[in-house]
Amino acid sequence: MAIRATTKKPQHKDNNTMNILHLVSEDEESSFNSFIDHGVSRIKTNREFCGLSLSDFVQFILDGDISGKTIDGLIRTILTMQFEPDITQIVTLETYKENFSELLERYIEKNHQKVLKGYREHIQSIRTEAAIETYEHQKLSNF
Repeated sequence: MAIRATTKKPQHKDNNTMNILHLVSEDEESSFNSFIDHGVSRIKTNREFCGLSLSDFVQFILDGDISGKTIDGLIRTILTMQFEPDITQIVTLETYKENFSELLERYIEKNHQKVLKGYREHIQSIRTEAAIETYEHQKLSNF
């Protein structure tokens, strides 16, 4: 995923989105980025991530400002593609893949509050589990 921070200054891409890595401290950026990458992989494989789903992403595309030409072109390409596509069709599909990946990034950024909440819950569960393990280890070492 291309959500990477280069500076700590919030950079708004448009009125609704910003680089969400700026929502965490510099120490957490790597962990948060890995969390987001894992989430993007989950969404791409039709699995939920922080309350976000592939179906919601598709609705985001349809409701958004994307031109109908993109959807029309994708459907036309898929319907006319042969089992052994030529290089032009493969390049066209790769272009669609890149465009939809960029839209997925915007979808994640638009839903930054859900993602940040999920990340905080994830970190808290890791800390809780570590505290439990430490406590259990101390109890066992007292025997």
